[in-house]
Amino acid sequence: MVTWGHGTTGIGDGCAPTRNDNPQDVTTIDPLLQRWIAAGYAVVRTDYEGLGTPGTHPYLIGRPEGRAMLDAVRAARRFDPALSNRVIITGHSQGA
Repeated sequence: MVTWGHGTTGIGDGCAPTRNDNPQDVTTIDPLLQRWIAAGYAVVRTDYEGLGTPGTHPYLIGRPEGRAMLDAVRAARRFDPALSNRVIITGHSQGA
């Protein structure tokens, strides 16, 4: 399983990737994610705490952003318990 931390999209709720006005399948958004999916990895992404939801977005504060990435993994495993227990944590810009 891969958990991907996206780069900076802004700090307002409307900047959350899940609130994108032009939603596309993740495989068309990022070729790297597409390669991982094609290779058989489950890929999860987070909006980060407070981005797209009530509350303050802790921009560039590593601990809550890292927890958000791991929470995405936990949520995916609850949805599909057969997903691997092995996780690759990666990202770009803010998510790195």
